[in-house]
Amino acid sequence: MDRRHVAILVAALALLFGGSASAQNVTFRFSGQVTELFASPFPDIAPGADIQGCYTFNAGTQDFNGAPEVGEYIHDAGPFGMVVRIGANAFQTNRLLGGFRIVTVNNIGEPAMDDYLVHSQLNLMTRGTLVGNMTWQLDDTTANALNNDALFTGAPVLSSWQAGNALTIEGAGGFWLVRGVVTNVVRDADDSCEPAAESNGTQGATGATGATGATGATGATGATGPAGAAGPAGPAGPAGAQGAAGPQGPMGPAGPRGETGPQGPKGDGLPAGALVFMPAGSPAPSGFTFVQHVDVEHSNSPRRTLRLDVYRKK
Repeated sequence: MDRRHVAILVAALALLFGGSASAQNVTFRFSGQVTELFASPFPDIAPGADIQGCYTFNAGTQDFNGAPEVGEYIHDAGPFGMVVRIGANAFQTNRLLGGFRIVTVNNIGEPAMDDYLVHSQLNLMTRGTLVGNMTWQLDDTTANALNNDALFTGAPVLSSWQAGNALTIEGAGGFWLVRGVVTNVVRDADDSCEPAAESNGTQGATGATGATGATGATGATGATGPAGAAGPAGPAGPAGAQGAAGPQGPMGPAGPRGETGPQGPKGDGLPAGALVFMPAGSPAPSGFTFVQHVDVEHSNSPRRTLRLDVYRKK
């Protein structure tokens, strides 16, 4: 997707989902570094690589969670979502489908904690690879970072979230993972987070030169003249027509494939303090502590209420 198409997409989204609500759109820009990889399919991403990103939400979004300590702000299709750039790779929300939300948790658990979660569930492919979830979670064990579960419009103060700071991008089904830490976040002056241009792979090596075509046929010999006195040498005859190019030779066989190394054990990919939402009545996941029941009301028609059990990782 080139810059012209990006501009057209942004303009179309602004017209479709604009109006008075656009004045409440808020964008935060952040930067950080990669800290951890698991089975990453991107060979150019390594620990220490720079992360640049942004996300846009609407400050007037309704809280879909009825619990007084939990705010859940679900955003439908529109200009809302997250973009994360690591080198030549762009990971981003599919803004035509939505699936973007922000969750605030104020004074929950024993001892009480505050949490802030940015979650993009429906994402575009990156260089032909399926992307599952993108999350950024902040945790505070002093329960002083938040005063309530409202959706705040000032950039998060990272020093207030001393217990956890993890930006995680994982493949569909959790088969790979890229994790990093956010070191700086500010509010964008224009409150704009444009979709990233489509990531393209590197150009392949030049193919082998085709075989040289066959030499053209020699022209016919002229008739022998009568013998006479030897004269000066005549001029050289014209060159024969060049023959057609021959077909390209076949490509040589591929070399043998190396043995696949053993796959390491897969972790759950969640840091201590991470929250997990389970359907009510599900068995408690190992290593997690029950926090509370929450009721989630879906915005799709018809509206439905789903009871979830909230667990926190020890």
